[in-house]
Amino acid sequence: VVDSIEELDMWTSHSDRYIEESFSCIDWIPTRILPAPNFPVRIIVSIDHVAMPERAAQLQKRQAAFQVNEVFIGELSKEARVYAFSRLLAERGFAGDSSKALSEKFGNHPASANAMYLHFAAVEVSETADPERAMNRIASNLSELVMGLISRIEHEVDGGSGYLRDMVGLICSARRGMLETELWEVIKTKCVSTGVMPKAYRFYACMAGLRPFLNAGPGLADVGGDRG
Repeated sequence: VVDSIEELDMWTSHSDRYIEESFSCIDWIPTRILPAPNFPVRIIVSIDHVAMPERAAQLQKRQAAFQVNEVFIGELSKEARVYAFSRLLAERGFAGDSSKALSEKFGNHPASANAMYLHFAAVEVSETADPERAMNRIASNLSELVMGLISRIEHEVDGGSGYLRDMVGLICSARRGMLETELWEVIKTKCVSTGVMPKAYRFYACMAGLRPFLNAGPGLADVGGDRG
């Protein structure tokens, strides 16, 4: 499974170190795969037709070589954004007339078509003392929103320990995630190497602060395969 054409572009930009031929990211996608049961696999790729029109056209020309199901996913409508944002706020215990007004206002936000942006915006709005002010000052794109949220949580719970940034880095770089006990062991090892006493209470405060970033819902038992 390939997550996105953009990731293949990353490999293509470095391919001259290993091969002499010139390839595009589309060329990395195989055109022939042995049928099941020899090699049962589905290749799923995503591409932004607006950001990469030439690559999208190239991919469409090669579709005859695949058993293709092409699905176009458009932006959320304003009504869908308003409904989704109100539900996210309600799940975080923020409801009523003020929630409805904020959701209506948020439906016009240019970045609110992104589902992940909706999630983190709901976290930011519902966890502040002045939701209206938070809405007016909310970041205009997902990257700035997430970094602002991490900085706010770090200011509230990290206490200058650096644990929170270490934990974010470890979780992002771990191929299959990390257990809480594994995170704590790494934090302790780093503290010992720098001559600093590890603080369990600070670690658990950072863990609680990271909950908006962790996917810990039911039905996610590890069955041996990779998970996104």
